Amino acid sequence: ALGALGRIPGILDEQTLAHLLDVELARARRYEHPFSLLRVRSSEYKMLVEMAGALRMHTRWADSIGIVDGSALLVILRDTSLAGAQTAAVKILAALSEQLSAPTMNALMLDSAAWRKGDDRARLLARLSKG
Repeated sequence: ALGALGRIPGILDEQTLAHLLDVELARARRYEHPFSLLRVRSSEYKMLVEMAGALRMHTRWADSIGIVDGSALLVILRDTSLAGAQTAAVKILAALSEQLSAPTMNALMLDSAAWRKGDDRARLLARLSKG
C-alpha cells in the first residue's frame, strides 16, 4: 500500500492515473499522437516516496505521475516517442542520481514503453514488463 505516496503533491492515485491513461490511449488512437510510459519501481517503499518527490521535479508540466499496481510509479510522457522516452529516462536518472543516495539509486528499476497502433491499456502496460 502506497498511502504516503498519495499524499505527495502532484502524485495521482491509481484511479485518476488509469483514467488519464485511457484518455491518452483514446487520443493516440484517434489522432495518432505518440506517448510513452516510464515505470519506476523499488524494492523499498520509503525509496519510492523519495523518488516520487524527485521525479515530480524532473518531469514536464504536461507529464502525469501516479501510482500503478499499488507498488510502482508510472509517468505518462505525452507527445513523446520511445526514443524521446529513453532520452528522458537517461536525463531523469542523471538528475535523480545527484539528488538521491546511492542505495536508493541501486534499488531503482526503470522501464519504458511507447504506445503502438492497436494498443489498449493492458497491452501497453504488459510491454513495460518486457523492457
